Amino acid sequence: MKFCIKSIEKKNNKLRHIIIISKDNYYQYCKIPSKIIDKFNRGNISITHFSDLLRLDLLYTYGGIWIDSTMWLVDNMPSNIDKLPLFTIKHGQFSDWHVCRGLWSSFFLACGKGDSFIGFARELLFSYWYRFDTIICYLLTDVLFCVAYDTFDWARKEIDDIPWNNSDVFKLQDNCSRKYNEPLFNNWCKQTFAFKLSYKRPFPEKINGEITFWGEIIRRTKNIN
Repeated sequence: MKFCIKSIEKKNNKLRHIIIISKDNYYQYCKIPSKIIDKFNRGNISITHFSDLLRLDLLYTYGGIWIDSTMWLVDNMPSNIDKLPLFTIKHGQFSDWHVCRGLWSSFFLACGKGDSFIGFARELLFSYWYRFDTIICYLLTDVLFCVAYDTFDWARKEIDDIPWNNSDVFKLQDNCSRKYNEPLFNNWCKQTFAFKLSYKRPFPEKINGEITFWGEIIRRTKNIN
């Protein structure tokens, strides 16, 4: 998702140093116990769930912003990210079975060094993987966030103080294969500066000779200056 990374580089208000974390350099920054890293290297922990450990450890240790490489930014990140103890995409879109209830998004998290909410989830996730070799729930990180939110007043306050934002974060992912509609896209962008995409699904750039939403994403990214 190189074009997503390019959008993040160009839409961060030129205020932040961007580090691209990969399987080749993560060990330079993290403090994950060697026993857990061994489980990752043996395949007990998938790269997806290892990235959950990474983001929590990096955020707790250094503070800053974690953005998944599948996030496509169409506008600069808002200034209030730095004014809140914790910021996340709080889109409000959910069904009854969604653990996060639209209150947070693990693919976009920002906090200061040593944040209590992130630290709580980090400690539990480390303890889980230190003890067990298989994942009990794919959305385990969301479950831990939910435990904090439903149990502690201070955790609930951190989440509740975050304003609703990016309500159309999933619209592009859901419509990538459709013919591009500029008024519709512009309407989404009124409420959303970051869209969640996916590397797992192939999308056509054109349908019957006409550009799709996916094709427009590619075109706009090439023209970012």
